[in-house]
Amino acid sequence: MNALILAAEGFEDLELFYPIMRFQEEDFEIQIASETTEAITGQHGYKVFPDITLADIREPAWDMVIIPSAAHMEKFASLPITKEILRDFMELDRRVICIGNGLQALAMARVLKDRMVTTPKGMKTSLAHSKAILRDEAILFDGNLVSCQSSRFLPELVGQLLASMGLKV
Repeated sequence: MNALILAAEGFEDLELFYPIMRFQEEDFEIQIASETTEAITGQHGYKVFPDITLADIREPAWDMVIIPSAAHMEKFASLPITKEILRDFMELDRRVICIGNGLQALAMARVLKDRMVTTPKGMKTSLAHSKAILRDEAILFDGNLVSCQSSRFLPELVGQLLASMGLKV
């Protein structure tokens, strides 16, 4: 299995590194994509060098995409290429995992209509235009779409994802 992580400048460090480490333990191939392959810095000062740029993604060749929270999510989510990538993942029914305000990227891609999602409490107003069905749960699976309120629930999220793929937790 393989996974793509869309990382914006100011990413939430734990939401990026925890899935990487846990999925690598299960022999997943992980790639990080961002606007550039230059170093990007997380909210707690950790730097990563993305493997590929968003522009290098021609079609979703990954089993899933993970979108961690980021301080600059609105700017990242508003990029036409980000929207296109996420629309492709959704249309191809690939697993799309949003953590915290990573859900804003899907809202801006306009792919949440009639989909059930969970969000951080502070985002409910900003998602009103998305026509998503908002639920107050830690983690919510709706078909190929998985949403998680915050990094607080990462162990449970990854455990449920692995179990849904028939892997041991």
